[in-house]
Amino acid sequence: MFSFQYPKENTRIGCLLVKKGLITQGQLDDVVHQQDRRPLGQILVDQHYITQGQLSRSLRKQSLLRMTAVIAAIALSPFHFTHAQSPFSESKSSGQTALYLAKAETAIDVESIIRAAEKKTSLNDQIKQSLAIDWDLYDAILKDYAQAGVLKGHNVTLVDFKKLKSDQRFQTLLTSIADFPLDSLKTIEQKLAFYINAYNILAMDMVSRHWPLKRLTDLGNIFSPVWTHHAGVIGGNDITLRELEHAILRKMGEPRVHFAINCASISCPNLRVEAYREGIIYEQLDEQTEQFINDQKGVYQKGKKTYVSKIFKWFEEDFDEMGGVEAFILEYRPDLKGQIQKNAYRLYDWNVTTKLTRNDLRKLKS
Repeated sequence: MFSFQYPKENTRIGCLLVKKGLITQGQLDDVVHQQDRRPLGQILVDQHYITQGQLSRSLRKQSLLRMTAVIAAIALSPFHFTHAQSPFSESKSSGQTALYLAKAETAIDVESIIRAAEKKTSLNDQIKQSLAIDWDLYDAILKDYAQAGVLKGHNVTLVDFKKLKSDQRFQTLLTSIADFPLDSLKTIEQKLAFYINAYNILAMDMVSRHWPLKRLTDLGNIFSPVWTHHAGVIGGNDITLRELEHAILRKMGEPRVHFAINCASISCPNLRVEAYREGIIYEQLDEQTEQFINDQKGVYQKGKKTYVSKIFKWFEEDFDEMGGVEAFILEYRPDLKGQIQKNAYRLYDWNVTTKLTRNDLRKLKS
């Protein structure tokens, strides 16, 4: 049905967006049925089903995948290549070159090669880099289910864990993290962004899977704390939140990660409502740290006494290279000089960052 209204390329792009979880099948059907000759992607953007950035990223990945398939197919099919004429032969006409490419695609059945590549059979090594996680999808999920609010007198990022659980896009994101080729993370910036996002996503998943839940810590006990429980899969490896935090993130020597990871608890630094990205990771970490230290969850003054978050107690050694906890805090709050006392810590509230309904509370009691 689609092919009568749109070129084959547009139909493929639409199906790709549905497969990636960026749009639903219903949204695709909706724009396809419109009597409009604009490109399908443009209609999706105009209808606010997808952002221009998400569309551009998907088109780039599809183009790279297609070109990889064409090159590999030509290399593997010299007979068809000869009959189709080389797309790389000398020609003064760009239109003629495009025609050669079209003939080559027809002769060597590029479609079947692309399908094989998408299933990660042949060409797996060639397309690994083009299948990197699309953090725009994470941004879209956060936009739909996370918002700034107040809970028990604290500024928090409220998350709708109940609805998040049934969103297929979130499951797509979890699958992307599970399948991600970790050896492609080359720089410290790439690693910081990926693992911080992964921690926050897995923490949200743990809460949503066990919803309704009063505290994430309720999933464990004194002998087997929740941090040691299976949290999910990253790069094909089972992992716990403790391993992710202590064996990976803390080893990077960046203390500001403690203000970026969020275990879905009120006293945690707020969940950032956008993905962490390698190009701006340090600016994002600085913003998170400044926000936390300037919030009563990070530094709380009562009378003449100043209390700080227990994060500074649990991970005190991580701030040694910055001159210690006090020196670190003063970088963001110079007005506190001489007011920070040792062993003065705030009680940590482990309640989840959402307002439980009466129905939720009834389920918890049953």
